[in-house]
Amino acid sequence: MKEILRKLKDYYSLSDSEFEERIAVPSVSDLPNPFILYSDFHLLIDKLKEYIKENKKIVVYGDYDVDGLTSTSILVGTLQIMGVTPGYYIPSRYIDGYGINKTRVDQFIAKGYEVIITVDNGISEVETIDYAKSKGLEVIVIDHHEVTKDVLPNADFIFHQYICNISNYNISAAFLALMVSYGILGEYNEYFITLAGLAVFSDSMPVIHANLTLARLSLYYVNKYKYLQFTSLLNVVPTEITEEDYNYQVIPALNSVGRVDKTIWINNIVKYFLSIDKAYIQNTALKILSFNLERKEIIKKFDIASIKFTGNIAFDYVSLPLGVVGLLANKTMSSYNKPAVLFTEDPSDNTLLVGSIRTPQGYKTSDVLSKECKFLVRYGGHDEAAGFTIDKKDIDLLKKTLDEMLVKVDEDETDEKYILLSAKEAQQDYDEIKKFGPYGNSFPSPLIGVEIEDDKLAFSRSGEHMLSNFDGLKVTYFNHTKDEFKSESYIFIGKLGTSVFKGITSIELKVSDFIDKNKISLD
Repeated sequence: MKEILRKLKDYYSLSDSEFEERIAVPSVSDLPNPFILYSDFHLLIDKLKEYIKENKKIVVYGDYDVDGLTSTSILVGTLQIMGVTPGYYIPSRYIDGYGINKTRVDQFIAKGYEVIITVDNGISEVETIDYAKSKGLEVIVIDHHEVTKDVLPNADFIFHQYICNISNYNISAAFLALMVSYGILGEYNEYFITLAGLAVFSDSMPVIHANLTLARLSLYYVNKYKYLQFTSLLNVVPTEITEEDYNYQVIPALNSVGRVDKTIWINNIVKYFLSIDKAYIQNTALKILSFNLERKEIIKKFDIASIKFTGNIAFDYVSLPLGVVGLLANKTMSSYNKPAVLFTEDPSDNTLLVGSIRTPQGYKTSDVLSKECKFLVRYGGHDEAAGFTIDKKDIDLLKKTLDEMLVKVDEDETDEKYILLSAKEAQQDYDEIKKFGPYGNSFPSPLIGVEIEDDKLAFSRSGEHMLSNFDGLKVTYFNHTKDEFKSESYIFIGKLGTSVFKGITSIELKVSDFIDKNKISLD
């Protein structure tokens, strides 16, 4: 075993089987067989095949984020392969809000639809689904969100990772849709795998087990085929598309549409994902990127220093479009490393407020919302990213409840682990460290420590940033001046990546912390 692999195994405290999973070459055969995992899966597939055979009119109702867009596209694309032309609808955050509603059900009925399939929503829409059933529609729910009601919706079939015992960890709605596609087609479609893998990162799914396989296969196929729907959203198509390209370019661009556009233009993205018309794909990509620029400008102009805190939590009303509140909450959380709860007025009902909660790891947000916040009109999401709707009169009660109850579960202060490497080792081992990924939720990229002597440190002309080159390794530490470094030697800790300058790619350590070697205990 290579020394860096041994260090990575120890760093993550992996068992032998978990380690083998990490170093294995991914294969489609490693994706789960839902017929084996869930004994009643064949009932769902038989029902869908019956709809196809009887030429029933089907509409797929998705969601406005990447998980909802990809899961809708996978199901619509699968049905198209089977010779069916289904309808689909991606709701507007501003017109429809989250989840299926009665107004859209009535419209579906008027258009003659007989079956509604909800994806990435529906598990908490008890009343709306009851209404659809009362009107004679058949309803299938494919959702991965937390169950927030005391009863499940009265759907004809519910496909949910926990309810159906598919897994004991969260998987995306797109992964569930991919399994349904597998059940109908009899095989996993490579393009649909690529779409579903995008949602592993967009919805911060734990990058372990089946999610790990799916994420790796998605990156493999996007690099093999260079799908135009992905490459058109990149500033420059790199030699290798990585999870960083997904996380920092593709996903934000796609999510920006639902965040800033107040019409239902977002439905064009399903057509975009399924189109083979190059001109259409490229023109639509330009439109998506224009929404992304608009989203960036809105966030850039907002001063997060103005946000108010209650106790240990950022808690404030912001006069911003509903779709960017979650982004601002995430930026606030990242800046202060504290929970951020931001909200604005519901555009469809001025008696309500709609908000987003973002927390660092270690907060049981879902438990607090479900057990302590029964007064909320609605809520959903995950521990680190949740949303809510609340009556304006109850906002002070929410402030008091979260200030008291939203606390970190494990308050133990422990030194962060890191892997100590020389500058040359960091460069030599970079490819092995990269292959050990992709990294993400529940499996963050490893912290690397590199020892550098004081006389080797270099700084920007302004003196505000450390910008060193040590034995060929770029070491950057922004907003830290020369005056901070008075000892002879330091261990700089951060994450490895690459940077490109004048066409030359370098391995870079992006520093997040440092240790003064003179102060290290010799116990």
